[in-house]
Amino acid sequence: MAETVGWLADKLSIVELKIYHMQEQADRTDAAPEFRERCEGRLEVLRLQRDDLAAELTQLLSDVGGKLEGIPLVAALSICLTSILPFLLWRVERAVQRRVTHGLQELFL
Repeated sequence: MAETVGWLADKLSIVELKIYHMQEQADRTDAAPEFRERCEGRLEVLRLQRDDLAAELTQLLSDVGGKLEGIPLVAALSICLTSILPFLLWRVERAVQRRVTHGLQELFL
């Protein structure tokens, strides 16, 4: 099971890119027949991986949707923001600290 929807989306995009480029290799007319056959075999594996990831994403979204069902939209957004807001504030604080530190270093050097 995947950890997040973002992780699954990332993996799906990577597999789709691999499929695209492997299909280009399999379609090459100047390549040896053995090479093209290996590419076709790899394409089958990549397509299976894509289908598995897509099924997992569908299941994860269904699970999340089921947990949020019955909760008003404002409450659902509040739950999401409450969980991510501390992280976002920490990131902003770190970025400000880096800029201030960098600016002070330039000022005194």
